[in-house]
Amino acid sequence: MAIFYWKGGVSGAWATATNWFKDAALTVAAGAFPNDSAAIVVLTNSASANITTFGASRSIAALIDFTAWDDVGRLTATDYTLTVGSASFLANYADNEVSIIGNCIFSGDGCSNSGTIVGNCIFSNGSTNGGGTITGDCIFNGGGSHNYGTINGDCIFSGGSCRNQTGATINGNCIFNSSSGRNYGTINGDCIFASSTRNFTNGIVTGTCVSKSTSSHLSTSTVSGNAIFHTATGIETAMTITGSIVPLVPVIATGTIGKRPLDVLGAGI
Repeated sequence: MAIFYWKGGVSGAWATATNWFKDAALTVAAGAFPNDSAAIVVLTNSASANITTFGASRSIAALIDFTAWDDVGRLTATDYTLTVGSASFLANYADNEVSIIGNCIFSGDGCSNSGTIVGNCIFSNGSTNGGGTITGDCIFNGGGSHNYGTINGDCIFSGGSCRNQTGATINGNCIFNSSSGRNYGTINGDCIFASSTRNFTNGIVTGTCVSKSTSSHLSTSTVSGNAIFHTATGIETAMTITGSIVPLVPVIATGTIGKRPLDVLGAGI
């Protein structure tokens, strides 16, 4: 297993050996470029150029990115796909712009994904899926970590104020379990809203919703499936439910709903 540190400067090509070094100080030439599944690639904020081309599909053991969005030395190549055992974006405002196959962690403050990822992802410390497409499951567990893009997989929003934002789409099931968690986008799946989370302004859920906390409720939104109020107050303000309401607590219905509680009981479910 070899560790390669990117410097660049000769060109922005991954496959140019003189762009790579053996040490973080970028003083000992590597004499080769990372080209096997045992290699570890480290991007520092001391490089001279971005990685602009892969030249071919590349496969490595791990990518560790310490560059911020405005640092030279970022990975910007879009000609081929990078396959990794794992990718970690650790610097403040580090941004992934490329196609990655493998699991990713975005833990630097304000990190963002604007590329395409096939793999599971964790977003923390205010990092976001900022318009990128992810095929895999995601966890948003840092305060202010949001989804602005498309996720084809299940999601957990567990950090304070973590949200599926307006225009974002999740094709999978979701759990919202944090202070002030919200869905403003579209979720094509079932959802659980716990703690003080809500399906909020213009939020759309095409599956079944479970409202499971004394402070969570559905507001100014649309649910195309059934709505189950477990321990919540069950307040709907200007909302639409096309399925049935299953109230396990008293429900105040001020929006447009499908079947009322007595209709549900009459239907035998």
